Amino acid sequence: GQVRALLGALLDVARAQLLRWSGDLAGSAAAARAALASLPAGSAEWCESLGERATAAGKTNDASELLAVASALRQRPAREARLAWDRACARTAVQLFYLGRRKEALALVRVFEKETTLPDGAPDDVRRGLSPGALVTASLFAGRLDEHLERLEDAVRAFRAIGDVRSECLYGSAIGFALSQLGAYARAERRLRRTVDVARKSGVPVLLPLTLHNLGEVLSHDERTLGEALDVESQAVDELRAEGETRFLAGSLAYRARIHASLGDDEAAERDAREALAVGASIDGLRALLFGTLADVLLLRGRTDEALASARAAAGAVQTHAPAEAGDALAMATLVRALAATGAHDEARARARTAWSDVVRRSKRIANATLRASFLRRVPEHRVIFQMAST
Repeated sequence: GQVRALLGALLDVARAQLLRWSGDLAGSAAAARAALASLPAGSAEWCESLGERATAAGKTNDASELLAVASALRQRPAREARLAWDRACARTAVQLFYLGRRKEALALVRVFEKETTLPDGAPDDVRRGLSPGALVTASLFAGRLDEHLERLEDAVRAFRAIGDVRSECLYGSAIGFALSQLGAYARAERRLRRTVDVARKSGVPVLLPLTLHNLGEVLSHDERTLGEALDVESQAVDELRAEGETRFLAGSLAYRARIHASLGDDEAAERDAREALAVGASIDGLRALLFGTLADVLLLRGRTDEALASARAAAGAVQTHAPAEAGDALAMATLVRALAATGAHDEARARARTAWSDVVRRSKRIANATLRASFLRRVPEHRVIFQMAST
């Protein structure tokens, strides 16, 4: 009887993985929970099930489920389950960061670092290299963007070397996002186009929309590719909505709203911006981006008082000690523009000077001089803040 139950649980683990890569997050979560009911705690398959459960919970904005997984992972794994535990721990930490649960994420990162340290105190590069997500994401949310980029590149090389196309695509897409955050849009576009090609050839359904999500945003920074940006981001929106993804869908809707605005379609821009908020307003790490996007659209439509209220909400989501995944600079630039539009010029200048000081402070965490200069001078929101701060 126990053998039969264990075989059924093993099939549930495989089913959870298959359903996730097929885009059925609810089915994946249900299969992972079913597997956990029969698997020995601390076993490799038990750890794999926790990882599947964490990924589905993060993507569907289920914080309580994610915290339950994080708590379970504090149990020390069996020796033969260490690599499976590493994967589950890294995936859970990543999702905690994305849902704005920094305290819990950092606590899990510390556990991961301790478990992947050799007896002589050196890091276990093999284990960390096969499960890089925790440290990669920790560097992003610490604002060390060049370190974040380097860790992503290391991850892509490692996964390419072992033929893991799925992970290569996921981390390749993240490289495009990281380059965009640094203002290196041409490099980001080249990298994302290559990753899109790999994703198409892989045949794995969920890889393509995640990569298109970032490519559309990058293409929107060049007037010559705005039309393509709209097509790309629209495909991402459609596929992410069908999948039931929450965080990336909200981000894609916000990106598409900004593309619509750049193309002069303010009505479509507002529609997307409001849907983005409806989908993702409860995700702390996205609030600055989502409210900032709506504020920008409302400014374009001449509704300055509404825009200012939304801009203040966006600025309120910014935490100077802990940068969000995206949108901090947009929130502050939009607040400055909204204040100026409503005639509050003194407050606009004061806010801009404070915001510029924060941008400069964040830039000092970027060790690479070229990337630091790009971050300061090429990101459009940073230019807006600097111009107002200089008046």
